Amino acid sequence: MTTVPFEMARQEWEHLCDLDQAQSTQLSQRFLQEQPALGIYMLVCSEQLGDDHDTPFVELALMAWRVMSQTAGRPLTRVSEEAIEAAEAANEKMLMKLDACSEMEGTANIEHFIQDYNQMPLLGFALEVLMQGNEENPQLAPENIGIVWVWLKSIIDCLDQ
Repeated sequence: MTTVPFEMARQEWEHLCDLDQAQSTQLSQRFLQEQPALGIYMLVCSEQLGDDHDTPFVELALMAWRVMSQTAGRPLTRVSEEAIEAAEAANEKMLMKLDACSEMEGTANIEHFIQDYNQMPLLGFALEVLMQGNEENPQLAPENIGIVWVWLKSIIDCLDQ
């Protein structure tokens, strides 16, 4: 799939933020019709966050689906449960590998990932939204940002067809 530009993600994010309740519900219903397995995955992930979070996980996932569908110029192929599990396992494996590396090896692996990842502008935009308000002191960001980022990357990986 063509890489989604950062600016396209930003514009779609602003559009989604301007939707009223009825429009948001309609968009969510369309997503669930087109991507039921991803809808279930997002529900399970959201439940893990609990009620006390204000992380825009679902909203960012919907934004990713919308811009990737627009970029493809067609509805995206329905993602299977197996594809979601494989993407999440691969992303968790990547994180464990990074965690086990020395700082120099980790930096090289991250640089390699950034250069080779097809949807880096989209994923980078999602991280920017997740870190909003914590740019100066990332250590103060909510603890769940890392796992939410992995979930979003898994969704983007599945949709990147």
